Amino acid sequence: EISPVSQKLNAFMPGPNLPGLTNNYVTQIPLTYNSNSYDGRIDQNFGDRTKIYVKFNTSRFNVTQGSLYHTGIGDDRVSTNYTLTAAVSLTHGFSPTLLTEFRVAYNRWYDNVESADKVTNQQLGIANPNPDWISSQVMAWVNIGGMSAIGAGTGSPIIEADNIFPVANTWTKSLNKHSIKW
Repeated sequence: EISPVSQKLNAFMPGPNLPGLTNNYVTQIPLTYNSNSYDGRIDQNFGDRTKIYVKFNTSRFNVTQGSLYHTGIGDDRVSTNYTLTAAVSLTHGFSPTLLTEFRVAYNRWYDNVESADKVTNQQLGIANPNPDWISSQVMAWVNIGGMSAIGAGTGSPIIEADNIFPVANTWTKSLNKHSIKW
């Protein structure tokens, strides 16, 4: 007898598209990758000794990764992420042999990966002993020997962000043929 969960799961499995009992299903896994990136920089000189620049960059990425099964059970994923970078740098020469640069910046990386699968544990009749917002949105990850895994894998959902605030002040002193930096 075939279990009720297996019967429901079987409805989402594609049929063979090649002859034979083994190695009879071949497909291309869909992937879309869209990105946009923008850069800008403004430089300003204040006389011969002082210079400043401000720069900004942003990049946005949207990725949709399909699965082997094309039916909403194969670890399909949607990822939206972006980066932001901004910096201000001030350079001043106190004399022909003494120079300083002060730089402050901001970097942000953000990633949001979600499962695009539509089948849930509840639809298949899989008991969920610890229901939460993640496990109620997708089906459990199932690995059947000799097949590609089905269900939401361990890579989603993920929401991550990093914020970095680097600050640097460097000095350069020239002494004849030598330079000292700190």
